Amino acid sequence: STGKPKGIRVRNENVCNLFEFLRVFPHQWSSKEVMLYQCSCSFDMLIIDILWVYLDGVGEVVVVDQGREKNSQYLSKTMSERKVSVIFFVPSHLMMVNEIGELRECEKLRVIMTAGEALPKMLVRKMEEMGEKKKKIWNVYGPTETTVDVSYFDTSLERNINERERYVSIGKAFPNTSLRITEDHNMWLCGNQVSSGYIGRDEIT
Repeated sequence: STGKPKGIRVRNENVCNLFEFLRVFPHQWSSKEVMLYQCSCSFDMLIIDILWVYLDGVGEVVVVDQGREKNSQYLSKTMSERKVSVIFFVPSHLMMVNEIGELRECEKLRVIMTAGEALPKMLVRKMEEMGEKKKKIWNVYGPTETTVDVSYFDTSLERNINERERYVSIGKAFPNTSLRITEDHNMWLCGNQVSSGYIGRDEIT
C-alpha cells in the first residue's frame, strides 16, 4: 500500500478472472518473457508479477535490489543486462526512467504497462519521439476495491482519439466486468474483478 491500507478482501474468483484475462490479453505472451519486479511485496502487483508468472509459466521474474527501486540508472542497467521484456511502472516513475534516455538500451523490452496514476499523453508522445515505437505501451486502471486492474487501453490508438484530452483513456473493462460512467461523473464497477468488500468495515462496504 502507498498509504493507510484499506483492508480489501479479495476472493479466489477475483484472481482467477484476472488470470483468465491475462491469458487472452491482446499481446502474445511468451514462455521466455522476463518481467521486472520492483514493488513492495505488500503491493497488489505481486499477484501479476509473481503469482501469475509462475502459475502460468510465463518466463521469469527479475527482482530488483531492495532500496534501489527509484534509482533510474540502476533499473535501466538491470533491464538491459537481464534482458527484461515486460515492465509495470506508474507513469511518474516511467517518466523518470525515460528522461535519462536509457530505455533505448533495453533492446528486449517489448511491453510497458502503466497503472496507478493518470498516464499523460505527453509522456507517450515523448517516448515515441525517442524511438520507442517498437515497445507496446498499455494503460491499465484499477481502484483499490478491484483486483489489481479492471480496464486496459492500447496507447497506440490515442493518435486519433480525444486529442484535446491531457491523459490517455483507461479503455474498456476486463471480461466478466462492467464499467460505467454516470451523468454526475461517478464510476460504477461490477463483476468478477470487484472484491467482496472491506475487512471488518461492513458500514462502508
